[in-house]
Amino acid sequence: MRASAARVLDVVAESYSITVYELCGRDRHKCVAEARLVAYWLLRSSTRFSFPEIARAIGNRDHTTVIQGVKSCQRRRDSDAWFRSNTDAMLEAVGDK
Repeated sequence: MRASAARVLDVVAESYSITVYELCGRDRHKCVAEARLVAYWLLRSSTRFSFPEIARAIGNRDHTTVIQGVKSCQRRRDSDAWFRSNTDAMLEAVGDK
C-alpha cells in the first residue's frame, strides 16, 4: 500500500513539532526547512509521485527545488546515522496506516 501525501505531511509535521501549514508555507527557519526536505524525500520514497506532483503537494514549489531537496536529504542520510534512523522511523510511520 502506498502512502498518501496527507499522511506523509502529517507524520513529518508531527515529528518536527510544526503544523502542516508551516511545512507547506514559505518559512525558511532551519527546523521548517529541514522538515520540508524530509517531506520531499519521504514523498518520493513512499509514493509514486513525480517531482512536479510533490512540488504541488508542498506549497506549489518548483520541481527543481524538490529534486535538490531529495538529493540533499539522501546525502545527509548517507552521512548521518542519527538522521537516517529518524527518517527511517518516519518512513515506517507513514506505512503503518
